[in-house]
Amino acid sequence: MANHYVRPDWVNIIGLRGITENEVYTCFASNKRLLAELPEEVKTQLRKTEYNTPFDDLTTISGNLEMGDAPNHPILGGATEYDIRYFERRTVGISEQARKAINILNKTLHRIKFPIHVLPGVFIGSANNECIHNKEIRLISNPSELKHRWLMKTVNVKNLEQHAKHIIPGRKRIIAG
Repeated sequence: MANHYVRPDWVNIIGLRGITENEVYTCFASNKRLLAELPEEVKTQLRKTEYNTPFDDLTTISGNLEMGDAPNHPILGGATEYDIRYFERRTVGISEQARKAINILNKTLHRIKFPIHVLPGVFIGSANNECIHNKEIRLISNPSELKHRWLMKTVNVKNLEQHAKHIIPGRKRIIAG
């Protein structure tokens, strides 16, 4: 949720169905480690408002809000010095320098990420704004079983009151968009 007006503080995932033969991983990269690995000139570029992340499908098709176009934003900077607003393959650079910085960011992310094979009973709790996470498919040995893979994912905030203006009227904990 690189550009959503409500960014979760935590993302929790539990594996409900899956098999070991299908290697589908959830990977994590620490924001602090990522920043330590990036060259200073790349971090300077990533702090510029030269990036765009289109609104996600759930936000745009919910019908709760008229979203318009997503605003351009920096990838680095925000609530903390290690805040990263990035969604691989969705966030794009709007200048050549921005695209080059994304390329270095991606290479670094993939080098430092930590994979977890989420099988039934595996629970992962992550501080969403302190890491970047993704899904990585390494091997599919049983395609028919992949259709039955099931993870339950929740996104949670520390303080719901700070997001009160985005809650759907009459619903206690449902964000519009």
